[in-house]
Amino acid sequence: MVLFYDFRHLFFDDDEVRLVSLFADKAAVALENARLITELQRRTHELSGLYDTALATSSVLDPDLLLTRLYEQVQRLFTPDAVIVSLYDAETGNLQLTLAMENGQVIPGMSGAQISLAESDSGLIGWVIRSGQPLLVGDIQQDDLPVHVRVHGRPIRTWLGVPLMGRDR
Repeated sequence: MVLFYDFRHLFFDDDEVRLVSLFADKAAVALENARLITELQRRTHELSGLYDTALATSSVLDPDLLLTRLYEQVQRLFTPDAVIVSLYDAETGNLQLTLAMENGQVIPGMSGAQISLAESDSGLIGWVIRSGQPLLVGDIQQDDLPVHVRVHGRPIRTWLGVPLMGRDR
């Protein structure tokens, strides 16, 4: 017994190829649009968070209330493991830790501590202070850093440093 099979139906004609190509083009545009929308939503969330932070902190004169509101805004935006706010005294070259929180709890013995900038001079904090620029590091172990980092204590992966300026200081 001989079987005959017609292979002509396995090939596409020009109209079918054009139709599939148009569909593929439309699918590629839809995927790119979805990526752009996701990126736009992320950026909108970030800008909204920055605006909310500015609103929550701009009219506050009491330093303790300012730190509390700042901490609340940072927690809401990023949910970090730890938040440390320090004040830099250019005359003495010291950092004073004014707020030190980890997992929503005050870190014992850190609030009020004084640190010489020379101790952190090669670190990210020193870079932020010297440059006056914010710095976001997505992965300390993988990203290029502006300075050498020595890890002390529990290792960290993501780091954000923002200089808070008041009256040009």
